[in-house]
Amino acid sequence: MNYKNFKKKIQSIFFVFLILNFIAYLKTIVNYKFIIKKKLKKKIISKKKLINILLKKKNNKRSNICHIIGSGYSVKHSKKKINTKTDFVMGCNLAALIDLKFDLYSVEFGSIDKKYEPKYTVRNIVKYKLQEEHTFIIFKNITSNKLDFGFLSTYNNMVDYILDYSWRCFNITQLRYYIQNYLLKKNKKLFYQYNSTLVLLISIAYELNFKQIVIHGLDFGGRYFFSDKDIIHKNKHLIYKNELNNYKNNNISKKGSYQSHKTLNMKLMFKLISGSLLEKKITLYSATKNSASSKFLKLFNK
Repeated sequence: MNYKNFKKKIQSIFFVFLILNFIAYLKTIVNYKFIIKKKLKKKIISKKKLINILLKKKNNKRSNICHIIGSGYSVKHSKKKINTKTDFVMGCNLAALIDLKFDLYSVEFGSIDKKYEPKYTVRNIVKYKLQEEHTFIIFKNITSNKLDFGFLSTYNNMVDYILDYSWRCFNITQLRYYIQNYLLKKNKKLFYQYNSTLVLLISIAYELNFKQIVIHGLDFGGRYFFSDKDIIHKNKHLIYKNELNNYKNNNISKKGSYQSHKTLNMKLMFKLISGSLLEKKITLYSATKNSASSKFLKLFNK
C-alpha cells in the first residue's frame, strides 16, 4: 500500500476524522485570537447579533421564502420568480451583478496572491450598489493565511466580518455527520460552511427558520450569467479592468468536484443537505428547470 492510499485509509477512520477537525478548529481559533483580531480594524460581529438583525429584516417582510442567488446562467430564467418586496434574498460575491435587491450579502475575495479573484469588482459592488440599497453585508473566510489586510482596510465600515469554519470530510458518512450535527444545527457562536458560500447561506436561512429555501444559479459548470454583454454593459461602472474574464477563465473547467474525493462532489453535498432539511420539514428548491440542480431538487413554482 502506497502512502497516498494509506493516508486515505487513516482519514476514513471516524475517530481520526474527529481528531483532525478538532485540531484544525483549535488552529482556527488561535489564529483568530492572536493574529487576525490584531490586524482587523473592525471587530467581528457575533453570530447571535447577526441572526437577530436578520430576523428583524425577515419579520418586516413577513415572508417564509428565502431566495439564495448564485452565479450560474440559469438565474436569468428564474429571477422573475423573486418578489424582493416580500421575499428574503441572499447572495454572494458577483451575484449582485444581476438586477436584484438583497437583504443579506456575503463576500470573501481579498487574497494577496490570487490574480484571478475579482476582489476590486466585488468591492465596487459593495460600495456603489449594496450599500446604497441598505443590504447587510458580511465578509467571511477571515482566517485564511492568504488575506491581504491592506486591501481589507479599504472596505472601512462597509462590511461586518464573521468567523466561519469548515470541516474536512473524507467520505459520505463523515459529510452526513457534519451536515446533521454542525452545519444544520443551531448554535450561538460559529458559522459553519462547506466548499461553497451557498452552503453558508443555506445554514443561515435555516437559522432564520425559513421553511422554503430556493437556490438560483446552482448550475455545476457552464456559463456565468455575467458572461452576457448586456450584464457587462449595465455594470461597466462596477467591473474592474479584466477581472471577470480572468475569473471565468480560471473556473470554467470546474464541474462540481472541488476535491480529490470524487464521491464528495458538490451535487452529492447538496443532495445530503436537502435530505437533512426535509427531515426538519424544510424544503430546498431548485429555482428553475434550466438549472442542473433541478435534476435532484424539487422545482420551485410561484
